[in-house]
Amino acid sequence: MENRKLKGWIIQTLFITIAGLFIIYSGLRIWIWSDANQFAKTASEKFNTDKTAALLIYLDSDKITLKEKNKAVWALGVLKEKEALPQLEMLYTGDTCKHDDAICQYELYKAIHKIKGDFRGSWQVKN
Repeated sequence: MENRKLKGWIIQTLFITIAGLFIIYSGLRIWIWSDANQFAKTASEKFNTDKTAALLIYLDSDKITLKEKNKAVWALGVLKEKEALPQLEMLYTGDTCKHDDAICQYELYKAIHKIKGDFRGSWQVKN
């Protein structure tokens, strides 16, 4: 009888743990997507154009900081904006990142591969 109770408790605990992790994972994905979408919406309102075009304007502008450009690259990747792929690929050199002088090459790499659908996470980078 004790053995059945223990098994039931283990199964219940495992189920609750998995459900909790799924909820946390889903919440984080929604939060990230929402943040990227809000950034794109702000850019869209700033340049009075659609979100993708506005984020691409960020990348070309001399008046936008590197931090904002990197966030635009990140948002394009999160939102999987296929129209941005040619410009992102043009900016990607594969060189070492020089965060004081240029858009982050790793952010470009991630965005390109997210849009293409073959990037899962930083722990699963395909070289």
